[in-house]
Amino acid sequence: MTTSGCAENHPPPTADTHVTTDSGRILAAPAEDVIGVADPYSPTLFDDVGAVARVRDSGIRAMGYLSGSAPDLFDFRTGTLRVDPDKDRDGLSWIYPPPPASFDKFASFARDARSSALVHVDYGTGTPDEAAAWVRYANRTNNYGIRNWEIGEESYLNGSGPAWAWPDAHKNPDGTPEGPTSWAHNAAQFVTAMRQADPAIRIGIPVAPLFPATAGGHAEMWNAFATDWNNQVLAVLGPLIDFVDLHWYPQREETDDAALLAAPRAIGALSQALRQQLVASGSHADILVGETNSSAVSFGKQAVGIVNALFLVDDMLTWLEQGALGVDWYAWQIAMAADEDHPQLHGDANFGTIGLLSTGGCVDTRSQRHICEPARNTPFAPYYTLELVSHLMQPGTRLLEAQSDNPSVITHALSQPDGTITVVLINTDPAAAHRVQVQLPGSRLDGDITVTSFGDKDNDLRTEKSEATTVRELAPYSVTAVTYHPAR
Repeated sequence: MTTSGCAENHPPPTADTHVTTDSGRILAAPAEDVIGVADPYSPTLFDDVGAVARVRDSGIRAMGYLSGSAPDLFDFRTGTLRVDPDKDRDGLSWIYPPPPASFDKFASFARDARSSALVHVDYGTGTPDEAAAWVRYANRTNNYGIRNWEIGEESYLNGSGPAWAWPDAHKNPDGTPEGPTSWAHNAAQFVTAMRQADPAIRIGIPVAPLFPATAGGHAEMWNAFATDWNNQVLAVLGPLIDFVDLHWYPQREETDDAALLAAPRAIGALSQALRQQLVASGSHADILVGETNSSAVSFGKQAVGIVNALFLVDDMLTWLEQGALGVDWYAWQIAMAADEDHPQLHGDANFGTIGLLSTGGCVDTRSQRHICEPARNTPFAPYYTLELVSHLMQPGTRLLEAQSDNPSVITHALSQPDGTITVVLINTDPAAAHRVQVQLPGSRLDGDITVTSFGDKDNDLRTEKSEATTVRELAPYSVTAVTYHPAR
């Protein structure tokens, strides 16, 4: 992070955007460990000094173990992945070469970093007794203090619906994949066994996400399936669980920068729909966004650039404003893919990855070019905006109502117990700067402010201390956090 002294004073320009923050309208009061990262956790991650430093510097306070389909094959006792029971049918083998980082390394790191942890137990090929044994091993034998446990991972992808991918050895008598009601009754046995192992833990289940129409593909067909799956599962498990885990990737492939930046506007309706399903089932469960990114299916240069970095800020803060228990970005390091097919998208990278950090990998393209990422552990743009958001979330943070009269400027606001207010301004316009006047009616703040920003082509957060100005200019495709300090 780069820091400079006081900025020079110039005659204030005329504002074209007005932002108003109401410190009396609190939208949510999240815990301090609400910003995290979910990851498959390669076996070398916690031995990689450079990666560990980046994880610590990011400021995240939550970690998820594991992600992808590995949890439904993982034997915690041996640290290995079982054979995929569906590999002959779905044409896929989810045996990761090599197996993930050991659970003990993960749990020790999370404890030392004072991060909360979410652990997925193996539903697909495991048993309730094995899940209970894992809870006892973690919290009784080793005192890791892991509170959040989830049964399976994206179990709605077991083949009973329009998608077939995730391993699940539980079958109907005719050999077809089990449906949601059968899954729920089997999962209830896990809940009972795990609570007996440690009554203090919180237990969650995966729920199928709903997608806005702009997600493309077969969103309407998927949403009908997802609604039915969730209703049937919650009818059985709703009163028994503490949270549901929603994975939200708003687009199937990168086609339109503006569509991605507009996607968080759909979060309010999606959150409300899921809460209505929970209430109807008699559940008081929280909503955890256990994975989110721009896309999990097809990704390219948009994922590593400023567009996804701006989406991250708006995505995470919007879910938290809707009362989410936490939001975990996916992931630390994921293999790259070449990108020669999206000239309409912003940015000049010829590859993409949804990882926050480079793996240092290379690929050969269809046009016979050899494309490489930057050096291993080099952060991509979303890493820096994750760092920005995670450092904003402190003990006692409150999310406030904030409004902008310019659709190109998205705004969020946060307050701290000492009276500090931070207004986050996201300029989603790729070409035009916008001049913003921030109004904080009813707040007693002095003339000093701290400004942290990140824009296109930046390779770190920029921070400066300044006197308050009536109007602040936002560069195209940038995020700016303006922190107003209370009057002394």
